[in-house]
Amino acid sequence: DAEVARIHAEEEIQEKEQVKKQKSSEEAPESKMPTEEVSEDKIKEMMQLVPVEDV
Repeated sequence: DAEVARIHAEEEIQEKEQVKKQKSSEEAPESKMPTEEVSEDKIKEMMQLVPVEDV
């Protein structure tokens, strides 16, 4: 179950990243905020830790 949850979490992250990229490119393609990249990395780290804690 934990592995399934991890896979679903990764899929959600990928979907959210695609939406963020689409929104950022639509709103302001020239200005890429470094804070967005940092937050995405932190989200990845958090989501990877969640299934481990659930086990």
